[in-house]
Amino acid sequence: MRSRRAVVALSGAALCGSAFAADFIGGSIFVAAICKDGIFVASDSRGNILDARNERQTPLAYFDGLQKVFIVGEFVIVNTGQGFLSGVPVEVLWNESLRRHPAVSIRDFLRSSFNYFETRLSPAGRTLLARHLVAAAGFLDGQATIAYYDGNGQFGQISEGLVQSSPTKFVNLRSALPHMTSDQVALEAEKAILQYSSSSPENSAKMGGEIHKVFVSKSGFRWISKMPSKQTWKDAGELIQAISSGSIKLTLVPPATWDQVQGLLAGGPAK
Repeated sequence: MRSRRAVVALSGAALCGSAFAADFIGGSIFVAAICKDGIFVASDSRGNILDARNERQTPLAYFDGLQKVFIVGEFVIVNTGQGFLSGVPVEVLWNESLRRHPAVSIRDFLRSSFNYFETRLSPAGRTLLARHLVAAAGFLDGQATIAYYDGNGQFGQISEGLVQSSPTKFVNLRSALPHMTSDQVALEAEKAILQYSSSSPENSAKMGGEIHKVFVSKSGFRWISKMPSKQTWKDAGELIQAISSGSIKLTLVPPATWDQVQGLLAGGPAK
């Protein structure tokens, strides 16, 4: 029998709003869009505590303030999926990949990173990685570009339009994006994210918290929201210790009980 192990998750969703439609909806939510003056990226900041044995990834509790949008070199990366893979924060993994291939273009960054993760992660970590949804924003030969991985083994890129992890109403603005500034896009994206994340109890359990928003142009990066607090935990074990000590506040998701959550945390992180 597998022991009870905790998973700290950004949660999973199906990528949609680009050239494909969703086949599974749930979990974290992000929007990446090419607009008049550059590229806008936004995500929620809710993390879930899950039982690693639960293939449906039903959250038992959640906490807010988990960063899912990262500046990695000249790129902005956003993803749904697990917050840690093989115990390592996903932000650390993205930066490790860039250090191995510092001259990689936005077109090739995700594919080269996934190739690196194949050797870096445990078999369980690689399985979870394959279900992630990822967007990477940057410039390719001066052209605003969003590269993506769709959680089903497919990589792609766009030079206009948007990619989003859940079917929000933001997609209705696709044709207007070339005429909208980053600040205008930020207002509409936040509205769409909040509306979708609060549309059902299931969504609210998996999506929410402060919306982290960043804009990238040829001249650099600009946080439109408050810059996320620096996350100090080095691995999943340290985060679980912080949660267990009460320094990170958890909200229970019924019908889960505190005894269930405490027992799960006592088992330590999933490998």
